[in-house]
Amino acid sequence: ARSLLGEASGAILAQFSKGIATRDVVTLFGLVRAQVEEGNDLLEVTRDLVSHMRDVYTARVAGTAPELFDCPPENIPALGEEASCFETSDRLARILTVLDDAAIEMRNASDPRLVLEIALTRLSRPESDLTLEALAEACPADGVQRCSILDALGERRPTSLEAGPLRSANAQPTDTIP
Repeated sequence: ARSLLGEASGAILAQFSKGIATRDVVTLFGLVRAQVEEGNDLLEVTRDLVSHMRDVYTARVAGTAPELFDCPPENIPALGEEASCFETSDRLARILTVLDDAAIEMRNASDPRLVLEIALTRLSRPESDLTLEALAEACPADGVQRCSILDALGERRPTSLEAGPLRSANAQPTDTIP
């Protein structure tokens, strides 16, 4: 009945969620292709995915209390399991933002499939997305590795040996200290 109404099934939405969590672009593109081949409206699929990911986000940040969800109680444990597949609630918040932006853009797009695939790529490969949110996601949260926005952008910074005091363009080096 859900497919007759144009709504994506919970199983399909869970597959999208798992693909995003594992950053599996091939699976995600395959899921999009299957939706197109079935004749489903990708804007509706995206809206359903936003709603589903909102439930996953809720499970991540607030737990699985039944009163927090609009789905049948038997679906809630699966949402909790999906939520545990994501590193942080911030990543889920970014996913919601990117998917919601894609849904808005899809309303006027000549190729809604392309908009959705680009959004899914941005979510799966944050290093290819140069927004501050994506760069923050690409940086490790545990502090073991050093990462900064400049590192993520690939810019070279001077080392402490190369860096010196700032001088004006007309300043001349001096050999003596006054």
